[in-house]
Amino acid sequence: MLAKFVLADEQAFVGVPAHLSSDEAATLPCATVTAWSNGQRRLLPGESVVTIRSGDVALFVLQFAKIFGARTIAITSSEGKIALLKHLGADEVINYHKDRTEAES
Repeated sequence: MLAKFVLADEQAFVGVPAHLSSDEAATLPCATVTAWSNGQRRLLPGESVVTIRSGDVALFVLQFAKIFGARTIAITSSEGKIALLKHLGADEVINYHKDRTEAES
């Protein structure tokens, strides 16, 4: 919303985490809407969702999928992000770089 003044209920606004710059905070709605509108129908409990990497959209998809009761599988190439993805609710995390290398051996 681009305006000098706005009259709205306080519930219409969200706080910006202190560690985010204004530019970073401005991208959150873009990632959220992209993640929310990615499907053609509502996700059903027990269905599986695969997220690729750990960017903003993938993290929102992961969280939305958990809210709907889906099984979540996250794919990453970073050993360091496995714990983060599991902490955010991923049921399974696959390191595609490590798993591919081991499969080729």
